[in-house]
Amino acid sequence: MLRLRTFGLALFLLAVAVPTALRSASPASADSPASGGQSEQAHRPGDTTAFFPTRSVTEAQRGAKRQASASTGVLNLINQSGGGVMETTRVHVVFWGWSCNGSGSSTCDSAVNYVKGFFGGTGGSNWLNSVTQYCGLIPAGTATCSTAHLVTNPSANATFIFDNKTRLPSRITQSSIANEASHIASGSGTGTNNLYIIMTPHGHSQSGFGTQWCGYHSYAAGATPYAYIPYEPDAGYACGANSVGSVFDGFSIVGGHELGEAMTDPLLNAWYDNNGAENGDKCAWTGLTTVMLANAHPYSVQPLWSNKSSSCVITYP
Repeated sequence: MLRLRTFGLALFLLAVAVPTALRSASPASADSPASGGQSEQAHRPGDTTAFFPTRSVTEAQRGAKRQASASTGVLNLINQSGGGVMETTRVHVVFWGWSCNGSGSSTCDSAVNYVKGFFGGTGGSNWLNSVTQYCGLIPAGTATCSTAHLVTNPSANATFIFDNKTRLPSRITQSSIANEASHIASGSGTGTNNLYIIMTPHGHSQSGFGTQWCGYHSYAAGATPYAYIPYEPDAGYACGANSVGSVFDGFSIVGGHELGEAMTDPLLNAWYDNNGAENGDKCAWTGLTTVMLANAHPYSVQPLWSNKSSSCVITYP
C-alpha cells in the first residue's frame, strides 16, 4: 500500500506517487490524511493506517509506477512481519449519526438497506473466499500457509448497530472515528477477530474523502481493527458511484476492499507485497463487476488478490 505521511509536501507529489494505497505514520498525523505527499517506499514498522485512494489518484500512481521502472514481475503478498489475521471474523457495521434505519422509503433508507444487504451477504461468499488462503503467526517473510491460523470466511458474520446517542463531531477526524470504534467495541467485543466498520451519513465525512481517498482501515485500542466508510455517493464517480449500475456501488466496492484487507492485515503487519499493496490495493478500481453473494443478492465489487494464481480474482478457488 502507499503510506501517507503528513509532511506538508505539495499535493502534486501525491499525484505522482508510486505505490497503490496510502498509510499514515501515526494516529495523530492521520487526522489530516490528505495534506501530505508521497514517494515510493516499502512498509515500515509503526505505520498505522491504510488509505484506499480515489479512482483518479490510483490511476495516477499506477501511471507513475509504470514510468518509473521496468516491470519486475508479479509481486505476491507476503506476511511481512509474521502478523496475525482475522481467523473468525465478526463484522460490526456502525451507522453513526444516521437519521434513518432502513425501514422507510427515503434515499437514506435505501443506502442503509444496500449496506446491510452487502455486508450481510459477504460472509461465506465465493467472492470473499480468496482470503482463506492467508494465515497468521508464521515466520516473517513467509508467502505460503499450511493449515494453521488461516483466515476463515464464516457466513452470517455481520451485525448492524445504529448509534444516535454519540453525537457526530462538527469536524470528523481519524481520532474521532477510532474513538467511535473503541466506544462500540467496549460493549460488543475487542480483539483482532472483531472488525468495526464505522459509517458516517450524507454530508458528514473526514477531510480528504472523495478527493484523495474513499476509505481506510486501521486499529483501535485493544488491537481491534476498524474501517471507515464515509457516505460514498457524496464523492460520486471518484469513489465508485454508478461504476457498475447503482449510485450506491461505492459502498460495496470500497467496503469490500476494506473488508478483504482488514481480514488479511488487521494490524497492518501481515499480508502485503514488497511495494506495500494489500490484497485489495493490487486490484483497486479494476475488473469491477456484479457478483451474487451468499444471500443470493447481487452487489458491485472489485476483485481481490490471490497468491495461488498470482492474479486478481472475483471467485475462489
